[in-house]
Amino acid sequence: MESSIKFYSAATFAFALCGCDASKASPPESGTAPATSESVSPRASQTQTKPETTAPKPETAAPKPAAPKPAAPKPEVIAAKPTVEPSNPGAIDALGFFTAADAPDPLACTSDEQCTGNTILEATGCCRDPRSLRAVAKAYDYWASARQQSVTCKSTTCPPPPHPSMPPECAIAPRCVAQRCVTQCPADLGISGAGFELRVHHVRSERSKDSSTVSVVALLVEDGLYWEQTHTGARGRPARVERRTLTPADLDAVRKVLADTKAATFTDAVAPAAVDTGPSTTLGATVGLLADGTKTDFRLAGSLSEDGRATPFATSAAVGATEQLLEVLRSIVDR
Repeated sequence: MESSIKFYSAATFAFALCGCDASKASPPESGTAPATSESVSPRASQTQTKPETTAPKPETAAPKPAAPKPAAPKPEVIAAKPTVEPSNPGAIDALGFFTAADAPDPLACTSDEQCTGNTILEATGCCRDPRSLRAVAKAYDYWASARQQSVTCKSTTCPPPPHPSMPPECAIAPRCVAQRCVTQCPADLGISGAGFELRVHHVRSERSKDSSTVSVVALLVEDGLYWEQTHTGARGRPARVERRTLTPADLDAVRKVLADTKAATFTDAVAPAAVDTGPSTTLGATVGLLADGTKTDFRLAGSLSEDGRATPFATSAAVGATEQLLEVLRSIVDR
């Protein structure tokens, strides 16, 4: 038996389902889309409910994350703080000056005006030693004063100073010699850092109706010579201040005089002679010498003449050596 398969259109299949005659169906109007099984009747379209449209809910901003808790401090942060040390402790140098990283040179100078005399800082760097009168550079002295007022010394209490006393005359007006501030005091030998120093203070006074005094200060530091000569009295003359740089030959001449006279003169002090109150000439001299690591501090004073006659003091080797030494230095200044 043959089987045949017939194909029907969608419309014929629809009519077959409803029992209608497909041939009696009127053709669709022009421009009207043919009905399909998907077409919906007018009534059904009227009763069809529109889908509900709901407005979108506004977006809610996400909450900000909570700030993280601070980490626990490290043990070294919460540990007990160490004792606060001075920011610039410093130390005493070989010449006895307190110095620190920001301190200027205690003795550096180029003129006398850059030097002054004052007490210096002791080991703490905050208090001044009342027994230390030194020649210092003004820049260093200003620095020391500023340090005493700084936070470094805020917690330091200095002892009260002793009763003031008059400083020695030789320390009142320091001089700049060989670019170092030095006093005229023989006792200050060796604190300028120089290897060779010679200090002479020579005073000759005539007591008469024409009394006068001649004072000579000679400071020799290394190869730098400072010469100051003053005259007072009836025959007074303007002060003379000279500076010289000694040649090697000059230094040899000075050393020769010192070598020839040191054994007999500068090692054995001459006892001061009684000074006559009548007309006479008196002499006072102080000689300080630092050479080859040895210090010598020599003083003499006495009457050079008495009633026109020479005295043992006037003819002593000490007086002759002092005069000879001054003559060598004077020749260097006068040339």
